[in-house]
Amino acid sequence: MSLYLWQKSGVLLLSGLLFACVNSQAPAPVDSVGGDGSPSMGGRFAGAKRSMTGNSYTVQKGDTLYSIAFNAGTNVSALAGLNNISPPYNIFPGQTLRLHVFESQAPGYQRKAAGSAVVMSTPAVKPAGQTNQWVEKKTIAPPVAKEYPAVKEQQNNNTPATTGSPDWRWPTEGKVVEGFSTAEQGNKGIDIAGSKGQPVYAASDGKVVYAGSALRGYGKLIILKHDEDYLSAYAHNDQLRVQEGQTVKKGTVIADMGSTDAPDVRLHFEIRYKGKSVNPMSYLPTR
Repeated sequence: MSLYLWQKSGVLLLSGLLFACVNSQAPAPVDSVGGDGSPSMGGRFAGAKRSMTGNSYTVQKGDTLYSIAFNAGTNVSALAGLNNISPPYNIFPGQTLRLHVFESQAPGYQRKAAGSAVVMSTPAVKPAGQTNQWVEKKTIAPPVAKEYPAVKEQQNNNTPATTGSPDWRWPTEGKVVEGFSTAEQGNKGIDIAGSKGQPVYAASDGKVVYAGSALRGYGKLIILKHDEDYLSAYAHNDQLRVQEGQTVKKGTVIADMGSTDAPDVRLHFEIRYKGKSVNPMSYLPTR
């Protein structure tokens, strides 16, 4: 009898071990689902904003050259020049755009005869004691001007750089719940909390160069062009009140605040200078 019980216990134990092994192959739980239905395993929140990567991009329905440049973190003029596109920057679905300069476009690039290796030309190195004209010129050249003066100034004294910048106002009322970050995957603007339907204003005079929801993580988005250097972006809106091509004045209601592609009702606001994100707090008036 005792032998029977021992055998029965062994069978039950073996069955339990097999069951545990099968369960261990089950997929890991998904934290959330992005706005496009794809699973998200973490990050800032579902459908988090992502920049384009790679050297090319295929135009999708609803894209504009401004929205592509915005998502790629580049200047629309540079993107247009790279792809030989002239104003008014018309593009079409299925068109392939280059996003970055390829090796063959780099200064000093030279291609040898067929069958030879491709090399980059470099300045000749002179023997010790002789003057290298290229090095001499480089040594005495004046300092290179700051590429992004507004960014440099805000890092130095944290004050707005108003020279040559549009006249800005706050895009909506509310508390800043997430600030600007310079980290690679950090917040490229500021997030302002509010209530659904709350008015969103144009932060400065400008032209609507994008109004849609094609950029993942931004929800219903508006991009305004203020001049050749500055853009501003307004994301997560509930309703858009303007259309592409429309000119708006500072303080014009351009959208209703919402929570599209966001965990709660908020406005995500960005300022871009020559395609690069800058801290909006260095431009907005103190309140």
